Amino acid sequence: MSITKNLFYSLFASLIIMGCSKDDDVAEITEITGLDFTITANANDQLQIDVLPSATGAATYDVYFDAVGAPTSFVATTGDAVTSTYPEATATYTIKVIAKNTNGALDLELTKSHTVEYVAPRSISNFEGSDDVTLVGSTSA
Repeated sequence: MSITKNLFYSLFASLIIMGCSKDDDVAEITEITGLDFTITANANDQLQIDVLPSATGAATYDVYFDAVGAPTSFVATTGDAVTSTYPEATATYTIKVIAKNTNGALDLELTKSHTVEYVAPRSISNFEGSDDVTLVGSTSA
């Protein structure tokens, strides 16, 4: 009986030790850090902007462009630049980026303001017989 008892205690102790050991299959939660994004206006169309997000530990990003009528819509990206075109009006918009990952870390959020300057196109006409052409808002010397 003593051998059976010792064997039982040895097995019980082994199970406790193995049950308390670290599992290698469990992924560690990596924190998302260093979230930032750049806002670049298109040189040919100031109403069109690109947003390029970056962060350490992020797998995806949700980019909110503060569009009128769609404050909850976003464009998802894995880190590539995303583009949006604003209406023909001068305004300041709030752009929000949320960084996410798939291993259980808390999402990280960053917002920045961006002002769109809209200048309506002007046409220049040279009427026959008229040598004077005046642009609205320009000064002549």
